[in-house]
Amino acid sequence: MARGAQHPLLVGDMPFMSYQADVKEAVHNAGRFLKEGNMDVVKLEGGANMAPVAKAIVDAGIPVMGHVGLTPQTVSKLGGFKGQGKDAAAQQVIDDALAMMAAAVSEAVDVAQAKGITLPYDNPQARVEEVATATGSNRSSMLSDVSRGAPTEIDVINGAIVREGAKLGIPSPVNQTLVWLVKAIEATCSER
Repeated sequence: MARGAQHPLLVGDMPFMSYQADVKEAVHNAGRFLKEGNMDVVKLEGGANMAPVAKAIVDAGIPVMGHVGLTPQTVSKLGGFKGQGKDAAAQQVIDDALAMMAAAVSEAVDVAQAKGITLPYDNPQARVEEVATATGSNRSSMLSDVSRGAPTEIDVINGAIVREGAKLGIPSPVNQTLVWLVKAIEATCSER
């Protein structure tokens, strides 16, 4: 697939047990996968339970893509290959996505506070969830931008958090990964 596109985003699916047992080993294996497999991003299966592993890998400068819902590496635990999210598992998928969103918001709040910026909401996490719920059926502005080959606003939203965080010595690995992923999509949108 990499040979068929001019600017592919190569996502390497971390093999089973290459990241689950030990965080230090996960970082090492992710680095090897990027280098030896010529990947741009590594993919980890799991949600909130894998957040500490994902954070450690991103802190090492390696972009991570999370995979929630039907996770083939643990398919036997899920009762086989079947649709996920139709029963109690639906709430777990939502909880996993909310955990990632919470991490991005938390980084933004940390940067804002360090800069002395008072946010207009008492609970920024709740406000972001409220907006996401209210606009969930909309076509996002970033998707619209990518669809027409225009640059997205990722640099002035999440990118600003990353830049200001770097100036202040505040890590923002989740926002950095979001920037990397959207920029990779921008770079390859004409090939879709």
